[in-house]
Amino acid sequence: MVSTVLKEVDVKVEFDLPSTSTAEKFDNRRLTAHVFVGRDERIQINDMLVTLSEVKEKMEIVRSRVSGVVVMLRVDKNVSMDLVNKVQIELRKAKCLRVNYISTQKSN
Repeated sequence: MVSTVLKEVDVKVEFDLPSTSTAEKFDNRRLTAHVFVGRDERIQINDMLVTLSEVKEKMEIVRSRVSGVVVMLRVDKNVSMDLVNKVQIELRKAKCLRVNYISTQKSN
């Protein structure tokens, strides 16, 4: 018998990803944690809405469960870089140093 996960995360924040002309695909989904920063500046880690001050604590819990976790960071293109930097600092404090920034592919 084979089983699969159809939906990993229930997204609770609204975001519009920036686009890029080059992108790489990341395949190992079992080692990932999803962090969303929505256009209303709400932060979601996997299925949990959190405040900026809770990011470190929640990511430490995720890291303790999944060794070598890779953070998939999805940020609305209009969110201030100041908030993105603060999230990055909290991730660094939680020792989550592998971060991928998710974007959409530009069409030619």
